[in-house]
Amino acid sequence: MSKKRYRKIIKNIVKNIQNNFGCHNVGITLTRWERIPQNNCLVFHVQLCPGTKRDALFKSAPDVQTTLHLPLFQPFVEKGEIYIAISANPSQNSELLNMFVSEPFKNSNAAFPVALGYNLLGKMIVDDLQQMGHIMYAGATRSGKSTGLICLILSLIVKRQPSEVNLVIFDIGANTLGCFEDIPHLSHAIVKDNNTAIHVIRSVVNEMNRRCDLDRNTLEELPAVVCIIDEFISFIESLESELQDELEKGISNLLRRGLKAKIYIVLATQDPRKRSLKVDVDNVTSRIAFKVAKYQTSLAIINCPGAEKLPGNGAMLYQPRGYSDPIYIQGAYITPDETNYLVENVKAVAQNGMSEKKFIIPDEVPLMTSAFLNGDTCFPSVCKNEADPLMAEIVVWVLRQEHMSAEKIKSQFRIGNRANIIMDRLNFMGIISENMQTSHEKFCHDQLRIFRKK
Repeated sequence: MSKKRYRKIIKNIVKNIQNNFGCHNVGITLTRWERIPQNNCLVFHVQLCPGTKRDALFKSAPDVQTTLHLPLFQPFVEKGEIYIAISANPSQNSELLNMFVSEPFKNSNAAFPVALGYNLLGKMIVDDLQQMGHIMYAGATRSGKSTGLICLILSLIVKRQPSEVNLVIFDIGANTLGCFEDIPHLSHAIVKDNNTAIHVIRSVVNEMNRRCDLDRNTLEELPAVVCIIDEFISFIESLESELQDELEKGISNLLRRGLKAKIYIVLATQDPRKRSLKVDVDNVTSRIAFKVAKYQTSLAIINCPGAEKLPGNGAMLYQPRGYSDPIYIQGAYITPDETNYLVENVKAVAQNGMSEKKFIIPDEVPLMTSAFLNGDTCFPSVCKNEADPLMAEIVVWVLRQEHMSAEKIKSQFRIGNRANIIMDRLNFMGIISENMQTSHEKFCHDQLRIFRKK
C-alpha cells in the first residue's frame, strides 16, 4: 500500500472517530497517531475541545466502538495525556518467554516481579506483588484468566527462590494449575479436595497469627506466602454450610491482616459480585478483569464498565492498587509445552534456594483411630471421646514450635484451663516431650504403632 493511500485511510479514520464522538456532544481532535506493532493497533493522541470533560469521552467510547464495529477501541490515559487505541485485529504477540528474557523483567527492582503483558503503547508492564497486595482475577470462560494465573505463578518461581516466596495453590475442580505439582516453592501439595482445603486454610491463618507477633526484622527474613485459589466461588459453594462459614471467616481474616504478615491472597472467579464471593473483598487491593458477559460484572470487578467490550484472548483491564482508572493490557501468553519446560527448569535449579525458614504445611494426620474414639483401648480417660476439630489445628501449630506450655496454647487459641487437659493429651500422644519440646519424629512413630495395633 502506498503512503498516500495509507494517509488517506488514516484521515478517514480520524474523521469518523471525531464525528461519532460529536454525535454524543463530545468534542475532540485527534492531533497525531502512531502504529504500535506489538499490539497491532493505531494509537491517536486526543485533545479535548473547550467544554468537553474527560469522563464524557470515556462514557461515550463504548457506543462509538459499537458504531465503528471495531474489536479494539480503547481510550486511556498515559502520563496525563489522553489517547485512543483502535484495531480491527488486536495482536496476541505477548509471549511470556520473551518478557522473561527482556531487560525490564531481568533488571526489575521489584521484590516479587509479575509479568502482566503490554499496554496500548507497547510498553511492557511488570508490577510488584508487594505493591499489588491481594489480587482478584475475574473473567468468563476462555477469556485468559487461567493463563493469567499461570503467568503470575511462573513470574514468581522463575525470579525468586523457595527461600524468598512460598506458594499455596488451590485447584479444586478446575484442574488448570496441576502443572505446578512438586515445584519446590510449594508449602503443601496442590489442594484438590475440600477437606484438605480447610486444613490448609487453617494452617495459613495460624501462620499469619504467628507472624503478626514477630518483630519486623524477623518477619523480613521469612519468605512471602502467596495463596492462590482458582474458581473460588465454585469451591466455596461446594462446602457444607459449617465449613463454608469457617472458610469465609478465614479468607476474610487473611484479606484483612495478611499483608502485615507477608501473606498475599489471589482469588480467581467468574462471578465477582459480593453476594457470590461471600468474603470481605474490600481489602482486595488490585483487580484484573478479563472479558466478561455483562457490564454489571465489569462494575463488580473494577467499578466501571469496559470489560464486557474486551476482545478476549488475554486482553485485560488492570486496576492497580491506588489507581482509579484501569489500564488496558494485552496479557502475557505461554503455551503448555513452554510452561512445562520452565517448571522442569525451576525444579532442577530451585532446590539450591531451599531454606529452613520455608513455610511448610504438614499433611493432616488422623489423631485418633476409631478404637480410640470408641474407648476400646487402654488410653487414659482424659483422651477418650474427645473428637475435637480444634485439636487438629492445635497439633499443626504445636509441631512448628520449639517450646510449648499450657500458657502458650491459652494465648494462641484463647482457651481457658482446657489448655492443661490438651497439654496432657499432647504429652501422652508423644507430640511434646516431658521438657515441653515438640517431637515430630516421636509423634509419627507413635501414630504408626497405634495403627499397626489396630
